[in-house]
Amino acid sequence: MSCLPLKTDITLSDFIMQVFSMVKPKLIEILKGSLEEELIVQRDKIIGNRPYQRSFGIKRWGYTIRKYIVTPLGILTNVRIP
Repeated sequence: MSCLPLKTDITLSDFIMQVFSMVKPKLIEILKGSLEEELIVQRDKIIGNRPYQRSFGIKRWGYTIRKYIVTPLGILTNVRIP
């Protein structure tokens, strides 16, 4: 993460907004990773078998890519959905 120079003569709310704008890309990256991991866990709970285990029930059919998902924090792009 690059550290942009902060303005020196600003209000507290302006300072907080500057810091948030610097941290927001990393937060969105963490949110995307956590969402993808949790979707895999939920898929495994629904299917009930381990990867590569043969079953006559539900199968793992790979992933689909969502172009974007809108969240309160921002827009997540290229999210892998199992």
